[in-house]
Amino acid sequence: MTGERSRNELVEAAAQRMVAAERSGSPADLLAAEEALGRLLSQMRPDDVLRAKVQADIGAVWRRQWERGLRPNGLTDAIELLRSVVARPAPFRAMCLANLGNALLTRGDVEDVDEMVDAFTEAVALTPPGAPQRAPYLMNLGAALSARGRARPASDDVDHAIAAIGEAIALEQADDPRRAAYRANLADALRTRFDRDHDRGDIDRAVEAARAAVEAQPSAATAAILGAALLARSTVTGDDVELAEAVRVLVGALQATPESHAYRARRLTGLASALRRRAEVHDDPSDLERAEALLLQAAQPASDPRVLRNLSSVVILRAQLTGDDNLLDRGVAVARRIGDDGNLAIALHERGARTGDLAALDEAVEVAEAVVAAAEPGSREHVTALARLAPIQQTRYLRTGRGADLDAAVMAARAAVEGSRNGDPELPGRLSNLGNALRLRGARTRSERDLDDAVRILEQAVEKAVTGRVGHLSNLGAALQSRAELAGGDPAAAVPVLLAAVRATPASAPARPRYLSNLGNALVTAGDPDGAVARHREALALLPQGHPGRAVVWGNLAAALNALPGAVALDEVTDATREVLANTTVSGPDRLVAAWRLADLEVRAAGGDTRQAAATMRTAVDLAREVAWIGAAPGDRSYTLARFSTLGLDAAATVVDTDPGAAVAMLESGRSVGWSDQLQHRRVEALADRSPDLAARLREVATALDRPLAG
Repeated sequence: MTGERSRNELVEAAAQRMVAAERSGSPADLLAAEEALGRLLSQMRPDDVLRAKVQADIGAVWRRQWERGLRPNGLTDAIELLRSVVARPAPFRAMCLANLGNALLTRGDVEDVDEMVDAFTEAVALTPPGAPQRAPYLMNLGAALSARGRARPASDDVDHAIAAIGEAIALEQADDPRRAAYRANLADALRTRFDRDHDRGDIDRAVEAARAAVEAQPSAATAAILGAALLARSTVTGDDVELAEAVRVLVGALQATPESHAYRARRLTGLASALRRRAEVHDDPSDLERAEALLLQAAQPASDPRVLRNLSSVVILRAQLTGDDNLLDRGVAVARRIGDDGNLAIALHERGARTGDLAALDEAVEVAEAVVAAAEPGSREHVTALARLAPIQQTRYLRTGRGADLDAAVMAARAAVEGSRNGDPELPGRLSNLGNALRLRGARTRSERDLDDAVRILEQAVEKAVTGRVGHLSNLGAALQSRAELAGGDPAAAVPVLLAAVRATPASAPARPRYLSNLGNALVTAGDPDGAVARHREALALLPQGHPGRAVVWGNLAAALNALPGAVALDEVTDATREVLANTTVSGPDRLVAAWRLADLEVRAAGGDTRQAAATMRTAVDLAREVAWIGAAPGDRSYTLARFSTLGLDAAATVVDTDPGAAVAMLESGRSVGWSDQLQHRRVEALADRSPDLAARLREVATALDRPLAG
C-alpha cells in the first residue's frame, strides 16, 4: 500500500504543478511541473494506465518552455515524444492527439498541416458531446484548419475552421478560461478568409471578435490578433485612425512579449508590417527605417525565410521612396541571397528604370516570368506574379520601343485584373497598371479603342481606391490628356483631375514632380502653355541632379516652352532639349527625336541657316542606326523606320549648300538605315534556313550589341 500511496501522491503533485504552470506560464512553474511529471514517470510501469497521459503532459510542458525561450530544442523534443505516444494505442488518446496537434500548430511548418488537422479531427471524434474538452478541441481543430487554409488558399479549409470555432463558442461555459482564446482564434480565421475572399463582413467580424478577446483577457497574444485584424481592415477602409490604432496595439503586443519568447519574432514582424503599410500610405521613409530595424531583430539569431522576405521588401521600398542607390543595391543583394525572386524582380526593375540599364530590365523580366511560370495558374500567387511582371515589361518597352513588350504588359496586366476578386485591396493598383499600358499602346498605335479603354479602366481604379487615390488620379489625368491629344478627346478634361492629384500631394512626396509634370502636359493640350511651363519648372526644382525623372521633365518642359507664342523661349527650349539628348538613360528613339528637334531649334535660332544644325543631324543619323537594329521584331522595325523616314533628307539639307558631296552621303546614310536593315534581315532569314542555331545566335548578339554600355 505504501507504493500505491506514493504513486497517488506523485499524481496529485504533478496535477497541481500542471495547473499552476497552465495558469501562470512562469519559468519556475513550468520547471516545477516538468520535475513533478518526471518523478511520476520514473515510478511508473510500462503498462501503467496513466503513462501516455503523463508523457503527453511532459510534451506540453516542453512546448511551453520552448515558447518562453527556456528550452531551445523543446518544440522538436515535444513533437518527437508526442508522435511516439500516439503511435501506439493507449488511454487518453484524444488528449495525446490534441497535444501533438498543438505542438505542430506552434511550429507552423507547411509540411505539418495535414498531420495537425488529422490529429485534432481524431481528438474531436474521440470526445463525446458534453465532454468538457470537446470545445477546446474544436477550437484547436479550427486553428489547424485555418493554418492549412493559409497554406492552400483554394481550399475550403478556412470555412470549416470558422464553423468549428463557432461550434466551440456555442459549447463554452460562462466561466470558461478559454473564452479569450476562442474569440482570438475566430478572429484569426475570419481574417484568413478575408484575405482569400475580400468580404468586408468577415474583417468586420474579425475585428469585433478580436476586441472581445482582448476584453476577456488582455495579453500579448490577443493584442497581436487585434492589431493584425485592424491592419487588414484599414487596407479596405483607408481609415488612418484605424491604421494608427493597429500600430499602437501592435507596439503594445511587442512590449508585452519578453525578448526570450519564441513569438517575439512574430511580434516584431507584425509591427513591421503595420509600419510598412503606414509608410506606403503616407510616403514616409522613416516608418520603413523603423520597420527594417524591427525585421533585422526578428531575423536574429535564426534567419526565418519569411522574415528575410519581408526585410528584402522593406529595404527595396525604402530605396524606391528615397532614391538611395545603396539601399537598392542592398535590396538586390538580400533578395539574391535568400532566393526571393519576387522582390528581386522588383529591385532589378527599379534599377533598370533609374539607370536605363537594359541588362537589369532583361533580368527583371526573366526573373518575373519565372515566378509566373512557377505559380499555380489561378492561384493568388499567380495573380500577384502577373501584376508584378506587367510594369516591368512596360518599362522595358519605354527603354527599347519594342511593341511586343507593350503587348505583353497589356496581356499580363489584364490577366492580373481578371484574376482579382472584387474588394481585393490590390485591385485598384492592378487596374492602374492595365490602364497605363493601354494608354501607352494607344499613343503608339493611335488606337482610339485602347485610349478609351485606358480612361474607362483608370476611372474604375480611382473609384475603387481607398488609399493611393492620388496616384490613380494622376494616371487617369494622363490618359485623358493622351486621348485629347491623339483621339479628339476633350482638351480640358484632364486638367481638373491632375490638379486634384497635385493639390492632394504633400510637397515632400516623391511622386509630386511626376504629378506636376503630368499636369503641365495637360495644360499645354488645354491651351495654357504658360501654366504648363510653371508646373514643369516646379517639378524640376523638386528633382535632384542625377534623378532619372529629370530627363522626362526636361522633355516636357521643352514641349511647353515651344508652345509659347513667338520665339521668346527659344533659348530655353534649346537648353531643355539638349538636356534630354545628353541623358544616356533616355531610350534611343527618344534621344533621336530630341536630336532631330534640337537641329530644328538650331536652324530657327540661326535665322534659317541649316548649316548650324549639321553636327546635331549627324548625331541623329548615328542614333538612327542604333534604333533600327537587327534584333528587333519586324513590326518594331517598320514602325521605327516609318517614324524616321525623312531623317536622311533633313540631314542632307543641313550641308547641301556647303558640301553637296556630304549632303549626298548624309542622304544615303539616312536611307541606308532602312535598306541595310532589310538586307541584313534577309541575310539572317536565309541563314536560318541553312543553320537555325547560328541565325538565332546572330540575333542574340545583335540585340546585345544594341544595349548601352554599363556606366
